[in-house]
Amino acid sequence: MDQNSTETVETSLGALEDVIQKAAGDLLTARNVLARARSEFAATNAPLSRTIVADAERVIDHLRLADQSLTSVISKLSVK
Repeated sequence: MDQNSTETVETSLGALEDVIQKAAGDLLTARNVLARARSEFAATNAPLSRTIVADAERVIDHLRLADQSLTSVISKLSVK
């Protein structure tokens, strides 16, 4: 691997590490908001808009895809 390729790999892995760190914090914050919202929903039984449900399903799909992609990267790094 030449110097350019090594730097590109290091840059990519560094960027991925940064994104994962930020996402971890964002996901924890989102989890706390969701827990609070679920409690309020259970207490009031207020209806949720279809937009919220559709957005939630889209987030689930995106997170599953991100998880699969991250698993692939990790497994390929583990092989080396």
